[in-house]
Amino acid sequence: WAPLPTLRTPPNRVLRLPTDPFASKTTPRPMYATPQGPQTIEQAVVAWLTTVGRTAFVAENHLWSTVFGLLFRNQLFAPIPGALPTRRLSGPQDLHSPQFYAKRKTGVDQILGQIIDGQAPELLAAAHGRHWGEAIVGVNWKDYSAQDLSDVVRHLGPRATSELMLGFLMDYRAASVGLPDLVLLPGSKSKCPWLFPGYIPTGLCLVEIKGPTDSVHDNQRIAFDHLLNKGVLVEVWSISPSSNSRG
Repeated sequence: WAPLPTLRTPPNRVLRLPTDPFASKTTPRPMYATPQGPQTIEQAVVAWLTTVGRTAFVAENHLWSTVFGLLFRNQLFAPIPGALPTRRLSGPQDLHSPQFYAKRKTGVDQILGQIIDGQAPELLAAAHGRHWGEAIVGVNWKDYSAQDLSDVVRHLGPRATSELMLGFLMDYRAASVGLPDLVLLPGSKSKCPWLFPGYIPTGLCLVEIKGPTDSVHDNQRIAFDHLLNKGVLVEVWSISPSSNSRG
């Protein structure tokens, strides 16, 4: 049945990407030509955005779970009876339970208050340096630097960051599903002949990339609606493959 109220939907753009038919023959996923060589669809979009002076990260769920894991690292490893019985675990056994928040409410609320006060960039940078390399549930050390993470939450803003983190606290599994593929950082107004409509947003934008045979799923519609209601700009970019290289 149709939800009430009706879910908000993000605007859609069409993005023409040159395919790489030779590389595609050797991989299960279609490959696209970029100035840096053949790339998967998300990485290809990131590569082409750099040619117009814009910075983007492949995010999906990994970036946000990394932000959560670092901001709430001390709460994840808090000495809660029965929650973390061995040093070998990367997170508490009750993380996916409603009891996770309830058992750590004082410490969690303190961090949420600091996020709302605009301290998330500094908290992330400090946690990244202090705990680098630790096995923390959801944290991806490989793809995001401390500066990347700090820049994302700085531009996202305290309200949206705190709301996203609250979602992870209340239901870790649900919060990790359906988030957009890319985070596009703010930049100067750029017109791209391979994108229609052709002007890229100047502010922070979360971008969902859809290939020719893909479509927006129900859990993504819900995630997009939540983000839009928090004031976060979300767009869907539908890929139109092209056989011509932009050289």
